[in-house]
Amino acid sequence: MAGLFSYVELHSHDAEKAKGFYGELFGWKFAKSAMPEATYFGIEGRDPDARGGLMKDTERAPHWLAYVNVDDISLSLTKAQRLGAKVLQPVTQIGKEGTMAVLSDPTGAVFALWQPLKG
Repeated sequence: MAGLFSYVELHSHDAEKAKGFYGELFGWKFAKSAMPEATYFGIEGRDPDARGGLMKDTERAPHWLAYVNVDDISLSLTKAQRLGAKVLQPVTQIGKEGTMAVLSDPTGAVFALWQPLKG
């Protein structure tokens, strides 16, 4: 559904340490993804509708990234830029799942747009 948060992703320098911390703290389990270009784990929590991931990312400071669903990523990206957002990562296809873009809002807060593929 457009305009709702749909996914949250942890970018960490030490994925194993993060898995240990959040696994102990919240009882989360992690499933290794088949993404050959990244160390990526899906987060399996107590709520089957909650979705998230954890990835090893040594290029940026550790952070959580929240994704917001959109119906048309190109239109949403254009509108966000008109409203003062900066594009940090252009529209990128993610496998057969959908497309994403990462932006910072006019205050500097970072978030991602997500358009799932139809079908």
